[in-house]
Amino acid sequence: MSDFTTELCRWLERGVSPYHTVAAAEGFLREQGFTALRLEEKFPLERGGKYYIPHGTALIAFAVGQQADYFRIAAAHTDWPCMRVKPASGP
Repeated sequence: MSDFTTELCRWLERGVSPYHTVAAAEGFLREQGFTALRLEEKFPLERGGKYYIPHGTALIAFAVGQQADYFRIAAAHTDWPCMRVKPASGP
């Protein structure tokens, strides 16, 4: 299997519930150099920083640009159905 396929299968195996999916995504973001933030605390944002905010079954990740006076945000909500591959689909 290719590296992509192997990683996708690992991701699907870990996402058995919304909470597990967020936990798996947190691990991925940490591996990519993102820093966790807490909603209850002031955000210590820096130019070039990469951050994420886990909140139950929701996860917000964003990066602050080096040059610009703005940032981009990507957000996901891991509601049911979770990430999974059904062996057989149909009625």
